[in-house]
Amino acid sequence: MAQFPAADVKVILVPHVRRSEDVERAVHETGASGGILVHTLVNDELRRELVELAEAAGVTAIDLVGPLITRLSAALGQAPAGQPGLYRQQREAYFGRVEAIEFTVAHDDGQRLEELDRAEIVLVGVSRVGKTPLSIYLSVLGWKVANVPLIREQSPPPALFEVDRRRVVGLVIEPGQLIAHRQWRQRHRQWRHWRHPAELPLHRPGSDLGGDGGRAADLPAPRLRQCGHHRQADRGQRRRGDALVTRRLGTGVG
Repeated sequence: MAQFPAADVKVILVPHVRRSEDVERAVHETGASGGILVHTLVNDELRRELVELAEAAGVTAIDLVGPLITRLSAALGQAPAGQPGLYRQQREAYFGRVEAIEFTVAHDDGQRLEELDRAEIVLVGVSRVGKTPLSIYLSVLGWKVANVPLIREQSPPPALFEVDRRRVVGLVIEPGQLIAHRQWRQRHRQWRHWRHPAELPLHRPGSDLGGDGGRAADLPAPRLRQCGHHRQADRGQRRRGDALVTRRLGTGVG
């Protein structure tokens, strides 16, 4: 329908069609609304049943998958499995990573604390210790990560103490490195106020990034202290180490 932006058409998705009753209901609802039935059934019996029911009810039915499967079967000399859901099963690891990334982004920096118990890893640490980049890195590997900031003169959120302690990982950093990191970030913010890119210290020939002889690559390298973590058994198919590894965080400038 993206090709018809001016059309006001309601699109109804009917997932998980596995039984004759599902097919009958879809045909009936389509006929009652005067719509068009577009289907991608891979099961031969259900597909034939749908075609017959649609013809009997005068419903226009468009098969997007049947002709392709028939042609592929002839070309490959093989009978199709006819089993729905195989694509998602084969791509389970991919969809798992997408779900993990979405979860991690939604639970960054103390967001949605009421869902903290759903996280497989909870990172805890002060501001600028590297919680967010490490969270994103772990989510790409398929972990659902939440991170909670520790703020001076404020008690940690009560939800944090309700999480299995084996899932909680504390990030620590040397005070000097933390100060350097925050100072670098403050300078970086100030650069945004320069009117022209040519005025940026980064663009001046022969000058260092920070103007003080330091490089961003030499800035904070947090040390990850493992407090332990817990992993659900049904997600153990992906090969991962049993421990989190200390990872150097920072911004390099080549």
